[in-house]
Amino acid sequence: MADVGTNAEKDDIFDASKYVNDPTIELLWSKQAIDHMETHYNLITSIPPQQLKLSPLDDRIYDAFIGQFPNFKLDKLEIESLKSEESKQKWRKFSEEFLSIVDDATFDTLVRIDSSKEYNEENTILVLRLQFLAIEIARNRHGLNDGLLKKKRFIDDLEEEEFSSNSKAPSKNGPKRLRKYNLNLAEPDAEKKTTAVHY
Repeated sequence: MADVGTNAEKDDIFDASKYVNDPTIELLWSKQAIDHMETHYNLITSIPPQQLKLSPLDDRIYDAFIGQFPNFKLDKLEIESLKSEESKQKWRKFSEEFLSIVDDATFDTLVRIDSSKEYNEENTILVLRLQFLAIEIARNRHGLNDGLLKKKRFIDDLEEEEFSSNSKAPSKNGPKRLRKYNLNLAEPDAEKKTTAVHY
């Protein structure tokens, strides 16, 4: 478990000026952050996110987060809600309950800004692991990560079942793999017909 330390030390976790840039530590952190990011993405694109438990304290973290941040925008994070002085004070208060009971609560972790998109340089921001847990537990419970799982399954199905080179044109309703996603492939030549995916 993490050592809580004094109140002054707790406040320091939100003060970037208290940290020294050490290339060795930065390299180790980068590797750990990337490993964590890849593991998280693999989980939310393999298992229904609403079934995931990210920590033994998911319920408690979620209840505290929703209680203290009732209007927090989960689908697309607003940077101010994480980095402004006012929001840092709120996050400090939130963190007090968990610093001594959540493993690695203060580790730097990457979180996606837009929950509908994958991890990439433009769609990530650095937060504390506890902030990551609060945000991603809430996203899972609110169904905001479900689209990535559906997209991944759709792509996997398309890759798995290719058209055979000697097959005839698709049936009126399209191949089985596309029918299960409710893709409308009938009348491909009809004007202004769109292909829609209904999740």
